[in-house]
Amino acid sequence: MLCDRAEEFNDLLEHVGPDRDLADVLETELAGGSQWPAWRLHERLCTIDGVDWVTAGKLLARKRPRLIPMYDSVVREVVGSPAEFWPALHQTLRVDGAALHHRLLRLRAAASLPPSISTLRVFDVLAWMSGQSDRSSR
Repeated sequence: MLCDRAEEFNDLLEHVGPDRDLADVLETELAGGSQWPAWRLHERLCTIDGVDWVTAGKLLARKRPRLIPMYDSVVREVVGSPAEFWPALHQTLRVDGAALHHRLLRLRAAASLPPSISTLRVFDVLAWMSGQSDRSSR
């Protein structure tokens, strides 16, 4: 990936833009759905042998931790399977004056986590822990 297609992936990542809070992204950036550069990069990553949708998402989340949420089978069980998870979460983070985004900031502070831990990572961990808890209680 880094040797054969480095230029392709670097170019796509550059089009994603700098890391920024998903809640701050304008609706118009996500309006194109599959044309959003992050989604196009995700799709291209999935063309690599051994890289599935979860791995591709985790790679992107590592590169843009404030912008790209983790999404795996556990999180999917908790939040459901919206047709487009990233835009759905984006909308949820922004509703009511970004109430969820601000609540995640408060939870991060209450847990004494540094600002380098994005609100999306707080969301990811809470969703994953909830899903794991649900699985173990079955």
